[in-house]
Amino acid sequence: KVILGKEPGENTSADSKTKVFCQIALAIFPEESAQDVATIGKRVEAHWRSIIGIYRKHVKRLKATGGGVGGNDEVPQSQVLANKGPAVGAKGPDKTTPQWAVNLWGKKT
Repeated sequence: KVILGKEPGENTSADSKTKVFCQIALAIFPEESAQDVATIGKRVEAHWRSIIGIYRKHVKRLKATGGGVGGNDEVPQSQVLANKGPAVGAKGPDKTTPQWAVNLWGKKT
């Protein structure tokens, strides 16, 4: 569902973002919006943009590809561990196993 703008393939003009946020403000905050719908609409828009920013940050983390050219700023810890390969063999840790892997193995068993 498209909240702002047009549906994919739709040729008609859609409501403006300002109008949509004012409608949302009227639905969520009817008493406050009755006094000044434009101000409450701007606050709803600011909150919306904040949520979208947080969402995009999380999506960027989930799309980590290895940190090549133009990669992510931060590499998730799970990716760092995944790139180390199998640290513990099928028989369990041995003298070449890193300490962090021994600790994880102990928690698993």
